[in-house]
Amino acid sequence: MNKLMRIELKNSEPVELVKYTNSLLCLADEYKDFLLKEEGAASANESKLYIQKVKSGSIIADLFSLSPGAIPAISDLNNIIAFSHHLKAFVGCLLNNKGTDKFDKKNFENISGFVEPVAEDNSSQINIYNKFEGNVNLVLNIDSKEANNIQNRSRKLIENMQVPMQGNHSKVVLYWFQTRNDVTSQAGYQGIVEQITNNPVKTIMEPEIKE
Repeated sequence: MNKLMRIELKNSEPVELVKYTNSLLCLADEYKDFLLKEEGAASANESKLYIQKVKSGSIIADLFSLSPGAIPAISDLNNIIAFSHHLKAFVGCLLNNKGTDKFDKKNFENISGFVEPVAEDNSSQINIYNKFEGNVNLVLNIDSKEANNIQNRSRKLIENMQVPMQGNHSKVVLYWFQTRNDVTSQAGYQGIVEQITNNPVKTIMEPEIKE
């Protein structure tokens, strides 16, 4: 595999398996959301993160992206590298309290879950590397203090999202809750925009979108 993203957890205390597994699940969900926003639903549904190997010592997991088929496409190889830089930018926004409006509730939940093993261990850290044709380059380092700051900031931003929002909102993610198979119907369409509310609300669509 030419291009990998290496996740290295340097722990001083034993890591609970459930929390480490959840950390990787949150990372996988963030990767899917990253692809959804960058390349659309087709790519997000097809391309997935896989573990190539787990090494001893520190907990080291080498991850790669793969769409259906035996050989990774060029887009898969490039996406895994772009995703590591997305994580770096995301963490930077949280630690600097700047530019967080670009992210939504799911992003904050994912990053909070990803750093959980580090936040609980005062002497631990997590390192993210890009591994390309034998070269290993450090992209991001998060120590325990930073992990706690990331979680606290994420929690605060999620709490702020519970406040009713008014006005027009653009570039927000809408999840379909209910649709109709009758394009002439004017009712029965409901969607959820988590940045506004977690409850499904009546949604109006243009006729060409229904078709």
